[in-house]
Amino acid sequence: MTEDQIKTLQETIAVQIDSTIQRVVNGKIDRINLKLDDYIVSDLKWKDKVQPDIDSVANAKAWGKITMGILTVGGVVLGVIYEIYSIAMKK
Repeated sequence: MTEDQIKTLQETIAVQIDSTIQRVVNGKIDRINLKLDDYIVSDLKWKDKVQPDIDSVANAKAWGKITMGILTVGGVVLGVIYEIYSIAMKK
């Protein structure tokens, strides 16, 4: 074999190796990207469905805190009224 033939053979092999590597590696990367895209789409759909429930739970917690605050103040006021009434009835 001549030097030119060896050089041509090496270049051909290099091109084939590069092509094979690109096909195999890029193919795997493309499949992973497709799976990741599908996962992201399904996750966003799920979050869109669940978000109203999450908001309603947060609102319920807020209303629970407000209700407990009102009941606490109401209990203190009723306790004060009861004490005043019991003091007034003793005299």
